[in-house]
Amino acid sequence: MLGSSEVSAFLARLDVLYKHGDFTTVIHECDKLLRTAASPSAAVICYRARAYRSQGKLAQALSDATEAVRIDRTYAMAHRTLGDIYTISGNIRAAIECCDEALRLDPTLAEAYNTRAGARLIANQLQEALADSQQAIRLDPTLWTAYLTRANARYHLGDAAADEDYVTSYQMNPAMYVKTVVKVINHQVRQDKNGLLANCAMHLRNNPGDVCSLIRRGIAFLLLGREDEAKGDFDRYLQIKPTGQDRLQQMVDEALRLRGSVPALHSFGESSTGQW
Repeated sequence: MLGSSEVSAFLARLDVLYKHGDFTTVIHECDKLLRTAASPSAAVICYRARAYRSQGKLAQALSDATEAVRIDRTYAMAHRTLGDIYTISGNIRAAIECCDEALRLDPTLAEAYNTRAGARLIANQLQEALADSQQAIRLDPTLWTAYLTRANARYHLGDAAADEDYVTSYQMNPAMYVKTVVKVINHQVRQDKNGLLANCAMHLRNNPGDVCSLIRRGIAFLLLGREDEAKGDFDRYLQIKPTGQDRLQQMVDEALRLRGSVPALHSFGESSTGQW
């Protein structure tokens, strides 16, 4: 049986693994500890839920998060994690209620503000989402996902400061940023490609130099196999923001990986703007 200091060290190790995207190891480590523990730990089960959620295994994530709440109803992160899973599942009302409870238990939990902001974005409560993401950043300036959430809120509000937040989020955690953003765009393409493209077109009519819409639509075109249109958006993006080449290259690579069309990479990469 682990002592309190050993448990703290174990959770700190899980946190490092989770932030580096090593979700398989997080699950493996949690399984090992839970098999030998005298009693189940809400914190450990909650970490496993978060790892399952990040792998897209929502049934396992929901089961673990629900169990973590059952074991310790005062554990704010368990309520926040359950809210995050509800957000991904589309149960926005339940997600907000879980985050409300997490913040009642711990008003300083930045992740709960950020998760509630994400739920409110989906509900088109843009000003409320912006306020929540700003509070998350005030509470934890190192939370890269909060800058991404604020960027999304600002983008849909037509605020040019969105790009600065996207860049900050990327700089704080490049690998996870790229995977997360491209995964979201891929999901949107599968759910409603016409709606996504129409939304980008609207933003670009209002502001032809909207770099956020250019990169978003370009990645969507690439995922759809429309390389010429993607190249047009990426060329325009790099003309406006040449410093964004590294971020764009990584997003292109991730989109091609998701699409599973590696042979297209070489011809697509030969562009007037240089190698992507």
